[in-house]
Amino acid sequence: MAFHPVKKQDQSSRSGFVLIEVLVSMVVFSVGIMAVLTSVLSALDLQKDSTLRYRAGLILQEKLAESILVPYNGQPMRGISADGVFSWTVAGEPWTGAPQVEKKKTKVSRKTKGGKKAKSEDASSELFQMAVEVSWQTNKGTRSINATQLVHLSSHSGGTQ
Repeated sequence: MAFHPVKKQDQSSRSGFVLIEVLVSMVVFSVGIMAVLTSVLSALDLQKDSTLRYRAGLILQEKLAESILVPYNGQPMRGISADGVFSWTVAGEPWTGAPQVEKKKTKVSRKTKGGKKAKSEDASSELFQMAVEVSWQTNKGTRSINATQLVHLSSHSGGTQ
């Protein structure tokens, strides 16, 4: 029976090499898992931001539509959404983008309680530029969207509506 010390050294160095391979593969696997988790978290954050932008856009459209229907009194209107996430501001000013035109006077008639038509009243109409801004808080700070539109507003004088 011959003793071969070279073979024993070769086996022990081979088992040490396997341990290093396992450690390196664990590090590579850990880096890969971290990259996947980072991508998933980033996608979730983008999805949340997209949802907030969509909801803010719906509020913006609603407030633009209201600015056409609701008489404007010259003061900015502010509010907060029912869930408290969004705040909005509607403000208007006479539009100065077109050449100055005299205010158009029109005759307005309305029915009285007896069903008869009342004599006409003067009504002036004017173009207003209505600006709507919707804002909300995120972990990156305050975000907002805004839009403007021209609105033809009539104001009645000489009596109640």
